[in-house]
Amino acid sequence: MSFQTLGELRYWARKNGWGAPKTRRLNDLTRQFVILTPDEQTVDLWAELKVASQSVGLSKQTADLWIAATAKRHSLPLLTGDRGFLSALDIDVISIRGGD
Repeated sequence: MSFQTLGELRYWARKNGWGAPKTRRLNDLTRQFVILTPDEQTVDLWAELKVASQSVGLSKQTADLWIAATAKRHSLPLLTGDRGFLSALDIDVISIRGGD
């Protein structure tokens, strides 16, 4: 799991006022994953994806591009609910909504 994904999950829990039991369940769940942190190659891929997304008119947020760069760096598919997420940028995307 990308470090950025973990950050977004924890943000979501805090923003929505999750109590201790629900937050503990989230933490128990996320501890089952390896958290992938950025290295120099991930940073380079993020910059590459940022330029590429802008050149094809995609306005992806910085956070989304960190998740994509992490997936690309580790040759992992990107699981997303965003049907058009970086499909033009050589990222293997798996849609959680189906139909793609």
